[in-house]
Amino acid sequence: EIIEELTNKGIVYGIDQDAIISFISDRHYNTEYILAKGDPPVTGRDARIINNFNTNPSLRPKRLEDGSVDYKNLNTICSVKKGDLLAKLIPSEPGKAGKDVFGSTIHVREVKSFGLRYGKNISINDDGTEIYSDIDGHVVLDRDGTVIVYDELVVRSDVDNSTGNIDYDGNVQITGAVRSGFSVRATGDIVIDGVVEGAFIDAGGQIIA
Repeated sequence: EIIEELTNKGIVYGIDQDAIISFISDRHYNTEYILAKGDPPVTGRDARIINNFNTNPSLRPKRLEDGSVDYKNLNTICSVKKGDLLAKLIPSEPGKAGKDVFGSTIHVREVKSFGLRYGKNISINDDGTEIYSDIDGHVVLDRDGTVIVYDELVVRSDVDNSTGNIDYDGNVQITGAVRSGFSVRATGDIVIDGVVEGAFIDAGGQIIA
């Protein structure tokens, strides 16, 4: 009779006959009994990428302990060494649809799946979940999400308050000038297309200005 009543109400899935027998043999008033139970959906997880470097270098000046502001050392270059882990992919996990006691499917949204995007001077592991730098240099995240490592720093402007001081492990090319009071240091060559105005230049290789 109970099963018939459940069926009349449209309940056709997840009927627990053991719970019904238990209720009949040991019933209690003012007590709720679960006689049918659906399968809850399992939400999936989108793929995501954990970058092991600063993807948004800030040009915000650093406030010093004495309350003054340092406009020259902005730390906008993300230096890396050969073999450094640059990014890790956490793969997506698909969800699982559920079903209610009326037999209807409870759908789940599709998860987003994607892979690591990388350019030159980078290698990837066998399962495609980690990328590493092949050289010493600096790493940048392109607008389309591609990770690239460069072995030469090209500054396409003057070295001034917009860039801060330059300190780089490798070669540096500056298409503009180096303004007064700023410094450029590099372990390789330094090439400056513009003028140098009372600035400090220190190179491990040649200085061409």
